[in-house]
Amino acid sequence: ANYQYDVAFSHRFASWGWAIWKDRWENIDWEMKDYESFRRNILEKLKFSRGGSDLNRMLRRQMKGEIDSWAIRFDYHHYKYDLLDVFPTKSKVIYNGFSLGATHTSKKCDTYDTVLDNSEKCTFLFTNDLKPELEIIKQFYKHYSITTRIKDKLRQLKWKKK
Repeated sequence: ANYQYDVAFSHRFASWGWAIWKDRWENIDWEMKDYESFRRNILEKLKFSRGGSDLNRMLRRQMKGEIDSWAIRFDYHHYKYDLLDVFPTKSKVIYNGFSLGATHTSKKCDTYDTVLDNSEKCTFLFTNDLKPELEIIKQFYKHYSITTRIKDKLRQLKWKKK
């Protein structure tokens, strides 16, 4: 509530509304050739999980062929080069990826529901300090915590019974 800027920085990429420069996209190692050395390094895995406790599991499932996600590989690229993502403090998109008509899920989930910024604001205030703010990161990380995921599963079970 007291954060004065229109954007915040995070260690986690979100594929819900994004943009990237073409030359950055072309430099991504989509095969993740160094994954085996990463997989055996607990300190690097801990660093990767600073974007969410679910990232290592998703990356492992991607590498085993259990899921097909370009976004987790993009997140890995961000981790590998210590890149940050820029997020608006008021959402510019509504995410409907956890709905009955979604591509990768078949369950309703409202954890990531946001209030859409309907303003016509065109000028945004950025901080000159390009690093994640601890309070913002805590709020952001909470969405991807183990506790939140367990609550989601319980809500999904309740929703299925209806």
